[in-house]
Amino acid sequence: MAKPLEFFFDYVSPFSYLADTQLPVLLEKTDAGILYKPILLGAIFKASNNTPPPAIPAIAQPAGCFPAYHSAMFRAMWAEGVNLGDPKIVKDIFERFGIDPDAIEREDVKDRLKANTEEAIARGAFGAPTSFVGDAMFWGNDRMHFIEAALK
Repeated sequence: MAKPLEFFFDYVSPFSYLADTQLPVLLEKTDAGILYKPILLGAIFKASNNTPPPAIPAIAQPAGCFPAYHSAMFRAMWAEGVNLGDPKIVKDIFERFGIDPDAIEREDVKDRLKANTEEAIARGAFGAPTSFVGDAMFWGNDRMHFIEAALK
């Protein structure tokens, strides 16, 4: 079994979206597992002196509906032009997946997102997506062939 791929992403990142569309084939080719780690891209940018865009935290992992939710969020943002900066729209999406619509305000959710972001910064991330295979870091959606080689 290959080392797991750690995928740090933010739904507001078009490059995270583009990388995400390539992950199913990559994972199939390499038989690798994946750890999805949502981050606050704005905090990554701030830590590396870039201008942050708005950020929406992901909370579907503990709810058990992450694969469908994850796909719907990226599709909504980048294929359907949905305004994920509108809390009502995000809460409607949560309800569609059986997630408590008020969970976005829970401290444990915010703490998990903050911890993922701090981990990414500590490991050298400066944008999204940032992926790790072991200690090897890969940035961007155009590095999938390098990730594939590292996973093999």
